[in-house]
Amino acid sequence: MNLKQYICLASLFLPIGTTAQTSNNHIIICDFESEDSYTQVGENQWFDALFPISGNPGAELHKLLVVPDLQSPHNRTSDFLFYIDDIELSTSATPRFSTTYYDINYEKTQKLNRTDRHLNSISLKADGKTQTLKVGQQSTKMLYMPMLEQAFTAKPGQTITATFNYQGTWMSGYVFLDRDNDGQFNVVTDGDNITNDRDLMAYSFFKGKDSSGKTQPDGNRLNPPAFTLPSDLKPGVYRMRFKVDWDNVEPGGSLTQDNSILSNGGAIVDVRLVVHNDQVTIKRGTRGTSGGLNGDVLKADGSKLTEELIPFGEPYNVSVKPAPGFKFSHFLIRHGNISSEDSLLYETPQFFDATVPSYLVKNNLYTIPAKYIDGDVEITPYFKSTGSSQEGKGDYELNFNEELQRQGDNRLESFTMVATKGGTTEVAIDETGNSVYRKMLDTEVSVVPGDQVAATASYTGSPMHGYLYVDLDNDGHFTADISENGKPDVSSELLSYTYFNGKNSLGQILSDADSAGVVLPAFTIPEDLPEGNYRARYKIDWDNANPAGQWTEGGENQIDAKGGYVVDFLLNVHPERSKLDIRTLNGYIMGKGNKGVSETIAYGEQLALMTTPFNREYAAENMFIRHGHNLDGDQFICGNRQWSEDTLEVRNAYTLTKEQANGDVRITLEFEPVGNPVNKLVFSDEFNAPDGTYPDADKWVNPTRYSAAWNRFIAQTEEGRRLTGYIKDGKLVMHCMPNPLETETDRNGQKLDMISGAVESHGKFDFHYGRVEARIKTNPYTGNFPAFWMMPSKQPLGWPNDGEIDIWEQINTENKSYHTIHSKWGNTLGHANDPVKSGSAATQADEYHVFALQWTNKMLTWFVDGKKVFSYAKSKKTDALNNGQWPFDNDFYIILNQSVGNGSWASAPDLGHTYTTLFDWVRVYQQVDPTGIGQTTTSAFDFYVGKNHVRLVAPEKQWVTICSAQGQVMYHKELQGNETVTLPHGVYVINKQKVVIP
Repeated sequence: MNLKQYICLASLFLPIGTTAQTSNNHIIICDFESEDSYTQVGENQWFDALFPISGNPGAELHKLLVVPDLQSPHNRTSDFLFYIDDIELSTSATPRFSTTYYDINYEKTQKLNRTDRHLNSISLKADGKTQTLKVGQQSTKMLYMPMLEQAFTAKPGQTITATFNYQGTWMSGYVFLDRDNDGQFNVVTDGDNITNDRDLMAYSFFKGKDSSGKTQPDGNRLNPPAFTLPSDLKPGVYRMRFKVDWDNVEPGGSLTQDNSILSNGGAIVDVRLVVHNDQVTIKRGTRGTSGGLNGDVLKADGSKLTEELIPFGEPYNVSVKPAPGFKFSHFLIRHGNISSEDSLLYETPQFFDATVPSYLVKNNLYTIPAKYIDGDVEITPYFKSTGSSQEGKGDYELNFNEELQRQGDNRLESFTMVATKGGTTEVAIDETGNSVYRKMLDTEVSVVPGDQVAATASYTGSPMHGYLYVDLDNDGHFTADISENGKPDVSSELLSYTYFNGKNSLGQILSDADSAGVVLPAFTIPEDLPEGNYRARYKIDWDNANPAGQWTEGGENQIDAKGGYVVDFLLNVHPERSKLDIRTLNGYIMGKGNKGVSETIAYGEQLALMTTPFNREYAAENMFIRHGHNLDGDQFICGNRQWSEDTLEVRNAYTLTKEQANGDVRITLEFEPVGNPVNKLVFSDEFNAPDGTYPDADKWVNPTRYSAAWNRFIAQTEEGRRLTGYIKDGKLVMHCMPNPLETETDRNGQKLDMISGAVESHGKFDFHYGRVEARIKTNPYTGNFPAFWMMPSKQPLGWPNDGEIDIWEQINTENKSYHTIHSKWGNTLGHANDPVKSGSAATQADEYHVFALQWTNKMLTWFVDGKKVFSYAKSKKTDALNNGQWPFDNDFYIILNQSVGNGSWASAPDLGHTYTTLFDWVRVYQQVDPTGIGQTTTSAFDFYVGKNHVRLVAPEKQWVTICSAQGQVMYHKELQGNETVTLPHGVYVINKQKVVIP
């Protein structure tokens, strides 16, 4: 017998029933001696209580008595309430419903008892695209992790591969999917056999086999075989479970003694799987008494939006059209499985509601993000009257003249905003005047989106109240709509107040207006508020939420008579780190001490920089620093400054001030030729084309894919090339990424694991002798292997005989740049140290650096951020030259690429990671005579200091002398080529140059 019951008190539940058709027939519903006759039920929720019924053959049940009771003795002194509903007799021993869905075999608060094992992330690969969700079990320490706010997506019939990123060994992976959406994972075993695997989609090991039926010699394998999502699975939202366990398909985790999921350091993670078709629907909604009224939401082109089919997972543009006398307030976007009767199905979210405030809608246009197109979409617009009594009418209206003078002795000396990440900003009030209104738009208060902000005020005088407004949509006025509970409503720009109509902005009821004060309750900056400068207003007034101030001719509690204030300032909303954009021509801006420069800058950071032309034939007078927000947009919005620009005289060293680091920073420095310079720019690409475009086809071509480490993954299709190499923000972005394209295959027709980006100037531009340089940053990661290098335009002898010049390479996570040549002499014949063919320099790989090569007919010299780091000289030895020591008198072309290692030098790649390198610009200078013909040059003597040694490089035969600080000659020799001299730590003079040997 099943009966549905609800009780306000946890207890044991016992039904009693007796009846008889004859005196010899009876039915026993309960047996006081049997524990099966009692069902433990909880409180304040419905339970399905299940009881056995037994009786003689032919007996019928005529009456039923159901009594909730307490064990005796008990100490209750009051009655309790219970409900009975839906009594059913059947032959099934299975409860009809449970209050525990997708159960696990442990408490859901169970902590791990091991520190050496943890699940980092889980991934799902469908249609060649890998989706990864971070788990972070190492920090949570939880056995069970419900991550139902997050979801994977797939289509019916797709082949899916699930993977686990797990720290540990000798564990197996299991993937479950509640295909019936019935609140449980249906898996049944009989000993070593699985008798029902309906919801068990894949596993790597169970009783010697994996889910494909393949015999596995042991359980030391985590990732299961691929599986196919049923083609008849209906689009919707399903519960999915990833489990790390040992040889156990129980969804709730192994309880096996000495081999449990807990003792083995396993993991259980629940997520959603969104099953979808290629298209979903979007429709206009109408909700409540105001949703969808007084205006309309339309397609981006202004046509009516009824119910449209749109691509799944792609952004969609809409527009709004308020009715006369109304303005747009916000959108309510319901997205997901919106046909579901409830937002939760067995505790699995089916759809979500997102509120889009007006400040995210620009020029009445809004792009619905792709993350909201995760199923069907209903978008409902809300509008409000422009005649609200708590709203300014434009231009940050005041109800009084700006010259209105305050009365009384009230004094506001300052107020302070303390933001979680934005820091502390004090706004000091100038007391030289006595006006109510203070326009302080040179003052910026720093906040980061999502910040909690606390405020204090240095105020003396009679009781008053404080109000803070922020023009979130930058439309020139403040709105101050307040909900019935006293809190600002969703579209209000009144963020905090101490007292209005008996409440504060937290909705708290205040019985004493005099004690409310002017110190604002803490408030939150919206997380999705775009960065920028916003007009803010701090008002001290009496029980009045109107941002224009309480003042009417002859009225009561006027703001001047009460000694109030209205202070306007700027709220600077910025990320923790903003963009640092350095734009130079014929020279460089570097970090102090010839260091790299980050692509971001912290708010208020003072950054020391160096400036230098590429050589002395170029000079600059001024440097321009534009800083703030939306640097290419309007400088002022409704009178609120968005950015400033400073013009400075060029100096060799400059420190960016904290006032200049108030948002994005762009530094522009162009060195112009002085007179008619010999060294001229003969080739360059600044990569300033529109975002998303491909590199200039007049300068670059795509290399062909071969089997070498650097080119084995180079994308060959148009789509692949655009994914792996494109222009963005004035940079050439290059990736090596997991291959999402079935058309990118190897010579055997097998889909490549990865695709990579590369361009070369072969057939477009080549040269010999001169200076070639590029500004580059990369993202260090195991397997990373980007390069800026050159190859000979003609290669009759093949590699390495015809030479190779590697201007810059970086591998793995190393903060080091490599500078190398390849030749027959150095590679094939093994003379890698005669002379030394490779050098390196310490660099911060994730910062921008300028890597340069000076190439003459006698010497190759490498520079990093203007500092010489390595040289390679042409030998005078006939044997060396005859055996290919210097194949560098021919034309070479430039190559830029992002590749990954194969384990021979750079490590093998993480096939799920996207590797990225940014190329800011590439430039080539040559000495040009009046006929335009490139000239050769010779190089002087070089030396490189290392620990207990110095390496000498002399392209021409010359005398080199090394003396100690005491005058002792340590080395005196006529040198041509390269030589390393061992010296103890100390001070020396090398050809009249003082050096320190570490």
